[in-house]
Amino acid sequence: MHAAVGASLLAGALLGSSAADRSAAACVQDLSTGAGVRVRGVAREEALPGRSGRLTLEAVRLREVATGRSCSIPRLIVRVDRVPRRVSTGSEVFVRGEWVRIDRPSDWPHRPGRVGITVGRIAEPDVGARSPLRDRRWLGRELRALRGRMSGRLRERLPPDVGPVARALVLAERDDLPGALRARFADAGLAHLLAISGLHVGMIGAFVVLLIRPLAGPVRASIGAAVIVALYVAAIGAPPSAVRAALLLVGWAAARGRGRPARPWDLLGGAAILALVVDPIVLVEPGFQLSFAGFAGLGAGGSLFFTVRGRCRDRSPAIAGTMHRLSRGTRRRLSLLGLATVSGAGAFLATAPIAAAHFQHVAPAALVSHFVGAPLAGAAIGSICMALLLPPPLSDLGAAATTTVIRLMTASADWIAALPGAHADVAAPSGWTWAAVLAVLVALWNFLRWGRVRRTAVPLCAALAIVWAAPALRTAVFAGRSLLCTLDVGQGDAAALRTAAGRWILFDAGPRFGERDAGRDVVLPLLRKYGARRVDLFVLSHPDLDHLGGFASIHDGVPVLRVLDSGHPIPTPAYDRFLARTEEDGVRWLPGRAGDRVRLDNVTIRVLGPAASDGGARAAAVANETSLLLRVSIGKALVYLNTGDATARDELSLLATWGPDSLRADLLKVGHHGSRSSSSSAFLAAVRPRTAVISAGRGNAYGHPHAAVLERLSRAGIPRVWRTDREGTLCVEADERHGWRIRGEDGWNPPEERGTRLDVTKGG
Repeated sequence: MHAAVGASLLAGALLGSSAADRSAAACVQDLSTGAGVRVRGVAREEALPGRSGRLTLEAVRLREVATGRSCSIPRLIVRVDRVPRRVSTGSEVFVRGEWVRIDRPSDWPHRPGRVGITVGRIAEPDVGARSPLRDRRWLGRELRALRGRMSGRLRERLPPDVGPVARALVLAERDDLPGALRARFADAGLAHLLAISGLHVGMIGAFVVLLIRPLAGPVRASIGAAVIVALYVAAIGAPPSAVRAALLLVGWAAARGRGRPARPWDLLGGAAILALVVDPIVLVEPGFQLSFAGFAGLGAGGSLFFTVRGRCRDRSPAIAGTMHRLSRGTRRRLSLLGLATVSGAGAFLATAPIAAAHFQHVAPAALVSHFVGAPLAGAAIGSICMALLLPPPLSDLGAAATTTVIRLMTASADWIAALPGAHADVAAPSGWTWAAVLAVLVALWNFLRWGRVRRTAVPLCAALAIVWAAPALRTAVFAGRSLLCTLDVGQGDAAALRTAAGRWILFDAGPRFGERDAGRDVVLPLLRKYGARRVDLFVLSHPDLDHLGGFASIHDGVPVLRVLDSGHPIPTPAYDRFLARTEEDGVRWLPGRAGDRVRLDNVTIRVLGPAASDGGARAAAVANETSLLLRVSIGKALVYLNTGDATARDELSLLATWGPDSLRADLLKVGHHGSRSSSSSAFLAAVRPRTAVISAGRGNAYGHPHAAVLERLSRAGIPRVWRTDREGTLCVEADERHGWRIRGEDGWNPPEERGTRLDVTKGG
């Protein structure tokens, strides 16, 4: 009775606090993208001068410039182009900028505090706002100050390549982590190491228990560990995954204190129920699903291991005799190895469908990488604690150990991610896939409950039948054909490619100027016409508004899962908004480097340029010269060459780097909308396309396509030149058996015998 009353009071307090936060943040609900705002908040972590990127502010006061309305927000993400001076943890930050609304394309509700972010610059305080922003919660203020001191100490003691990972491991500071580093850890199946999760909380709790137990005994040590871990989780900002792990630890300590068994499934269910009572929306969030699925997978794998081991001992005298002849230490090590293997496999199998559903990416390398990553993470956390808590020279020894371990962990992630089959981009699970998963879960439940293989026969056979019959049951909507459409978006670029399996790739998003939005008016209707539910890959040639402007509208209507970008950031407000939006929504960013390949179903995208040497001041000054140069192969049916807004200088560089044979294509998107600065005669002679398409606006002020370009296209002997300003959208169908054809026309162009030219190997 007392426990029920206490739980009700705790849930009510948490619900009241959550409702207060939602009410306080209500004024941002109707803010639209581009609205001018003034933001005042407390820095969650330190930022160094000259840095650009993301800042997290807490206890935020936001004011809309146009109306003067203001409200309080518990937490806000701010993206700034440059930090003019050092920002310490807990200090006040004033930002002037604009609101970027996050309208996620989903029917599920979202938290008021997460409907948008701010893009702008750090400014001086507004007149009349010079009084310090006071945090009424004394404990919160002190914990934030403590976190700031720990962050500063790690910055002072650790090298720049190690510090961001160390702060992510113990302080949940992830804003400094490079995107490429996060991607490598994700590809190696070690992404969870860079976020405070149950693994980190469990390790810290274990360290505390080991330190306290000799002095206080096992029961008091578990209670003390729960209290210390709860304060630690509060100090690092209470990340949801860490809070859930802390709840499990508190439940375990409470059970130990009352002399009762701590049953993992009861603890897991209690933590899940409490999380759902406090915030029901958390059920649809990937973090919640992955966290509890991973823990359940670990538990199920452990239960399966012990069940199978017991049956083998009971029913196989040979195995039992062999194990008995081994030494006790050997048996213990083999048991731990088997438990780790089966439990890790269970966690991966439990989380893989969820990761595929949300991110269309899985990392089978996780089956083995955790044997390397988990021990290294534990060693890193221990050495970081030495560097933070112990006096010199022990703290110096801890810092040196941290540097060595984290560099080893990073190198291991790089090596594992590069292994064949370590990671893969996959389609979202279909209804048939989920049915097969459910059947496997029923089989596992029956085996764990009854301990009999016969109980698993029916559901396992049902799962196999579903997997075998699913391709035949799926309607062949696309009949194995691909579709490539160069859209009439006016003076800009956008092309949509549907693979043979029905997934979508988008090349640029068209312009947005004033009320005219090509993403909303042209690209999105075409995607919906053909039933697209998501864009698996968005390729941004370069960050000019006539290529980028429509992205926000497209992403609002159809979620974008991955972005391929040249990685040459141009400091424009539109590009800042794009980076902020993709980062906030968790869109996976792929840097495009010369020689890289991206494969999706029957489509292979080869990045031909720009070369790395094209960066620097030249790239920063001229956005067109950062354009991705792409050769897209749709099976053996069609080769499509897209050079964005590349100039003749970039075309000649391609010829020198790759050679004329490597540039041969069936369809050419004429560079820079038909500008005279592109489409040189030597380049056209090397490509020799059967069709060239020019994306230009009717009556545009630039005179595109230029007469000189049309003359060069004619002299090159290109059979057909398609202009979107006159003929509209061009759609081309590609079929492995027949070749390709312009949609609506009868004849097929058979695929050419290009030999090795389809598999370009030069350039890495």
